[in-house]
Amino acid sequence: MDTDTTASPPTYAEAVSDVADDLLQAVILVLDGQSIHAESNPAVPLYQVNRGIAHLGLSTSVVEFARMERRVGRTKQRSRHIYNLHHVQPLLRIPSARRAEYFIQAVAAPARRLGHLGLKQARTLADDHWTALPVDMKGWAELDRPPFVADTAPVFEAHHRQGACKWVDGDGRDVAMEYDSDQEHRLLVTASMQRETRDALVALWCCRVWQQSVDQQRSQTVQTRHVTHTLPIGWKKFL
Repeated sequence: MDTDTTASPPTYAEAVSDVADDLLQAVILVLDGQSIHAESNPAVPLYQVNRGIAHLGLSTSVVEFARMERRVGRTKQRSRHIYNLHHVQPLLRIPSARRAEYFIQAVAAPARRLGHLGLKQARTLADDHWTALPVDMKGWAELDRPPFVADTAPVFEAHHRQGACKWVDGDGRDVAMEYDSDQEHRLLVTASMQRETRDALVALWCCRVWQQSVDQQRSQTVQTRHVTHTLPIGWKKFL
């Protein structure tokens, strides 16, 4: 009896590694320039950004964030643009707890399930605290920042204290860690999670790295101005 051994072609869903419901395991992610890869496999990027976010200043307002995908049976990766990362400076430099200065805008269908998310920051003497909340893009004017959606639960929270930053999900479960002592930007994802959830977590982490760069440059500018103002007039020409 003849047996047909010809395999049927994969369906579209099978052919594209793009399932938002995929459960991803814990991993250590490393930001290397414009690429993000697993520490265990530096040769294969998992995400890409179109700017080096670890060194951005105030002149940049938007960065494209893409997930790297691979079709079944193919070795070549392709990038899928899933978020825009935004930094919109406050008008008159007046901070507001009602609007997001750093936020991620979902631009692909899988990312839209979680929606657009902004980082709401609160600072105390003990720690810095970020809350990832939905933002209303319809209420966003180009010259101002989008408002946080009222009365919504956080998707993530990040607590920075004593040299470490801990990320938790909306249920308070630990999901990731960062350490100030690291020589490079690393995100230690400590919990398994759905693909779309990790995409949002990594995009928000990139916003936090971007904010660190901006804050550092602001601090350096303030220090330089202070030194300039305190030096004798004759010395200022050497700066």
